[in-house]
Amino acid sequence: MPYEYNVYETDNNIDYMTENPETFHRAFKDLSNKQSVSTDDTYGKVLFTYSHQGGTIAKDKDGYLATGRKETPLPAEMDISQYNKVYTHLPFQHPAVQQVDNKLRLFQLYKDDRLASKVFPKSYSSYVDALLDTKSTETENSIFYIKDAGAARGEDIYIKTWDELAADYQELKEEGEYDVDEGEGDVIIQRAVKDLWTLDGDGPISGRRFDIRFFVLVTKGSVYLHSFQLLRWAFGGQTKYDPNDTNEENQILNIAAFAGGDIARLFFSDKPTGDWTGGKKRWEAGSANNGRFDPHGWRDAVADALDDASGVFDNLKELTKDDPTKYVLAGGDAIIKEDGTAVLIEFNVWPDVNMVRQSDANV
Repeated sequence: MPYEYNVYETDNNIDYMTENPETFHRAFKDLSNKQSVSTDDTYGKVLFTYSHQGGTIAKDKDGYLATGRKETPLPAEMDISQYNKVYTHLPFQHPAVQQVDNKLRLFQLYKDDRLASKVFPKSYSSYVDALLDTKSTETENSIFYIKDAGAARGEDIYIKTWDELAADYQELKEEGEYDVDEGEGDVIIQRAVKDLWTLDGDGPISGRRFDIRFFVLVTKGSVYLHSFQLLRWAFGGQTKYDPNDTNEENQILNIAAFAGGDIARLFFSDKPTGDWTGGKKRWEAGSANNGRFDPHGWRDAVADALDDASGVFDNLKELTKDDPTKYVLAGGDAIIKEDGTAVLIEFNVWPDVNMVRQSDANV
């Protein structure tokens, strides 16, 4: 939220304080009855607030004045006496929230989880682990993504071949800045998922890799997949998808994906005919949905992957179960493999919900 705030009022006693009320209203309205956010007089009026960011002035380590960021759920001057309950997002810097948001900490949650580890890319916390684990494979076919564990929006990501990763390892080891064998602590290395599914045909998005941005809501001890999903194709490079390509412009959806830059975006928001329930394991290996464009099937695949990865949300589920007025809304990134299954890449607990609007083109 910016420093100013606005309250979006509805006709059912549920108000929202957020820049994008449509997304929040849609996320919470179907949960109203089952989550005891009733619209009758028993519970009175309630308010959902996302986060209010206020500026603070502090001194840095060298004694210079610097503008910091203070996270508060509600502005101090706001009168909330009309609300019986106020539902607030867990602080973004809460340790349990950072476990999901930080790529390295997320890896620590799923690396020993038999089911969860299968729906994330093969990952490593150090260069030496990545090199040793892949030494027996054909090195020229190994591609790695080196990511800043705390970065977002496609920034601070580098793509290396096995040989390039080995050269970087030697250079870092010789520099001696940190114990490269143990890991830097703020970098994660992921093996590239090479068997990605792409659209057939001759159109501008055919043959190009794409990512899915989805949203999950953690509330009262449960995790819900939001019906919205955003499909994003990158056009930073000039070539179609090549699994061995190490050109970041061809492989990474960078900040332009959120700023209206050189990408194609498709908002998928509608439910298919009838009630969608997720349909556990609806994809059959090798089908790739017969090459058809089917966002509904992709959403099923993401739901299946989230089922397997549910353990990474255990701490957040416990926190929101113990305190029903707390929730977490996270954005996730996924890719679709040739067999139609989804691979979860990462989560962002402060997703850009402004890119999800009912007025945008959707299917």
